[in-house]
Amino acid sequence: MNKRPFYLSTTLPVLFLLILVGTASAVKADTITFDDGVADDSVGSFYAAQGVTFLNATFDTFGGLNGGSAPLSIRSTLDDYYPTAAHPIAAIFSLAQSSVSLTGLDVGENGFRMVAYDAVTGGNIVDTQTVFGLDYGNDQYFTLTVSGANIFRVEFYQVFPAQGGDGIAFDNLVYNVQPTITAVPEPATMVLFGTGLIGAAGLLRFRRRQH
Repeated sequence: MNKRPFYLSTTLPVLFLLILVGTASAVKADTITFDDGVADDSVGSFYAAQGVTFLNATFDTFGGLNGGSAPLSIRSTLDDYYPTAAHPIAAIFSLAQSSVSLTGLDVGENGFRMVAYDAVTGGNIVDTQTVFGLDYGNDQYFTLTVSGANIFRVEFYQVFPAQGGDGIAFDNLVYNVQPTITAVPEPATMVLFGTGLIGAAGLLRFRRRQH
């Protein structure tokens, strides 16, 4: 009966494992719809178990309208429906994120801006996205996504708040934990390592034949 060469049965599984080492772990996106809160309560650490805490955010009954999920969304605690760059709503993450999406409800001429940072406080801007609607934004909603490495905080607010009564609410936060990637050997190292295994296996075959 023909047998497979010894070096193939020995080295292929090892090389296969080396390839798997560099594979990023698959991470499923998490979503917060805000529908499990209580209207007019502060959001705060309500979602801490899911790795997110909020600053300047209050549950609101505006959800379910214009692209939101019923029955709740969130609004600014300090400025009601007119969050500003000076008093933004912030989502702070316990783990680094690779992307974060949020839907703005009734986005009008005052706009909707998201800014991602690489730190819980301060830090550097990772990405920013801005969109403007028309007039008071009735029946207009937009979902913005910020992405990049090491997102730990996202702030969102109106670009030109409190002009002409054009307010905004927010719904459906979707976030993706940054995948962990284990370093793989350099290609040259893998070739040398694999060649060494094949050589060692061939030598062992040769010695077995001598016996």
